Amino acid sequence: MFLFRLLALLRYARPWALAALLALGGVLLAPAAAAQTRAIDSLRRVVAQPLPPAPLDTVRALALAELCYQLLNRDLPAARRYGEQGLVLARRIGFIHGESSCLYNLGYVASRQRDLSAAAGYFQALLRTASRPGHVPWAEAEAYAGLGSVATMGEQFAAANRYYRLGLALATARQNSADLHMVLNRLATLYSVEALRHRPPADTLMTQAEAYARRLLRLLGPTPTVDGGAAYNALSGVAIARQRPDSAAYYGRRAAASFRAVGDSYNALVADHHIAKASLTLGRPAAAAALMRPAVAAAHAMGHAELEAAASEVLGRALLALGQPRAAYQAQARTGTLRDSLQTAESREALARAEGSFGRERQNRRIAELDRARAAQRRQLLLAGAALLALAAGGAAGAVLYGRLRRSRATLATQNQALARARATQDRLYAVIGHDLRSPLAALHMTADLLA
Repeated sequence: MFLFRLLALLRYARPWALAALLALGGVLLAPAAAAQTRAIDSLRRVVAQPLPPAPLDTVRALALAELCYQLLNRDLPAARRYGEQGLVLARRIGFIHGESSCLYNLGYVASRQRDLSAAAGYFQALLRTASRPGHVPWAEAEAYAGLGSVATMGEQFAAANRYYRLGLALATARQNSADLHMVLNRLATLYSVEALRHRPPADTLMTQAEAYARRLLRLLGPTPTVDGGAAYNALSGVAIARQRPDSAAYYGRRAAASFRAVGDSYNALVADHHIAKASLTLGRPAAAAALMRPAVAAAHAMGHAELEAAASEVLGRALLALGQPRAAYQAQARTGTLRDSLQTAESREALARAEGSFGRERQNRRIAELDRARAAQRRQLLLAGAALLALAAGGAAGAVLYGRLRRSRATLATQNQALARARATQDRLYAVIGHDLRSPLAALHMTADLLA
């Protein structure tokens, strides 16, 4: 995965900057766990060193975007700080690829911080870049996927489903396998999460989640990927909803292994959460506690309050089952504090406002496009009318000229006939004159001969 991201950076970097980015190649090809730390250190050195002025600052913008991405699973405040710096720089120098990368990464940073209105704003801005010249090809599908993720977190199932289906239609039309895998991943997760929110879980939602997940796994094959891990996570959630803890634990382990193989520690913790819940159902509180203790610490280090709250809740239940009520109470109290800090109702209201604002903006943009189309159609009709008038005028002028030509031809024919008659009369006159002159001349000729 890191190699693919490096190649994407090299594609858009300036020639002089290739050496700086190629220096990261050996780091990114190393094993995932150690590679991320070295990649982050290398990127920080690239950002810190003095570079020539714009437009050669493209490499700095790319490095800031990549730092934001690398810190997404480690340090959310730092990731957001680097992403915002990269966004400002990319916009200043007009570097649309850097701007799109920063918007994409910032959207997921803000969503993990539960700043849903800001996350929606970043993804909406990413969607706008797709209409600009020189936009990156993945911007539109990723923007729809991001907006769907934000809507999922805001418990807006209908909006999330709409965005994901827009992304699915786009990926299918463009025959883009990467986008198709991503959207199927999100749809499987959406239906799995929505099924778990219902009491009892909705069977149709679970069936749909399972169908999307299995379709995705068929397309991916055995190679560990983030999308494959998400599919296993969705299957684990479905198994939990159907009260099949053995299957939930199995799929959770497959998901965790896939995520850790590609260095995605955040989603690996989500998979561990599913495994711990399945372990509790199977009567294995010690195994659940062993998973959730490091998960709570890791989520706290990331700054991800929602994941920390979920892990603390399961940890509290496990500790209570182990006969440790004091520790269980502390874990549950921590869960309540974290969930109070999330301000879920306020976040949903802010997200709804952002969604409404974006909807109005899209509607206004659509109206403007229709107005432009009508104006263009009106101009075309005017041009067609003018062409028809010109054609009609040309036809009328041609008819007048043709009439004149016919009259001229008739006059010429009449004159030719008159001339022919005049010539015939002239010929007869000359014949009569010749005949009348021949006899006197003959007599004169004879008289002359006699005199001679």
